[in-house]
Amino acid sequence: MMLSCSNDNSTTTPPPNTVSIRDNFFDPATLTVAVGRPVVWRHEGTGTHTVTSGTPTVNPGTLFDSGPLTNGGGFQFTFNAPGTFPYFCRTHGVAHTGTIIVQ
Repeated sequence: MMLSCSNDNSTTTPPPNTVSIRDNFFDPATLTVAVGRPVVWRHEGTGTHTVTSGTPTVNPGTLFDSGPLTNGGGFQFTFNAPGTFPYFCRTHGVAHTGTIIVQ
C-alpha cells in the first residue's frame, strides 16, 4: 500500500465569506452570509476596481465604497442587518456586479 501527502498551498481555498475581485467579475457573484459576519473582497485582477454598494443608477456607494483597489488590495465590510445587497465596480458599472445575501 502506498500513501502520499502534499503540503502544496498553491491552490489554497479562500477563507469563508471571501469574494475574489477578478477582471470584470466577482467570484462568487453571489455570496450568502450570516448577520454580523464580515465579508472580505480580495483584488486578484490586473486593472483598478472598486467594491461599491448599490447599482450604478440606484444608491451607488450609500452603504459602502472601497475606493480604487489594485492587485493585492482588499476591502472588508460587516453586514449588520438581513437583506439582499447588490454591489458593483465603479470602473466597469453594470458589467461587473455582485450580490451579498445576509440571513
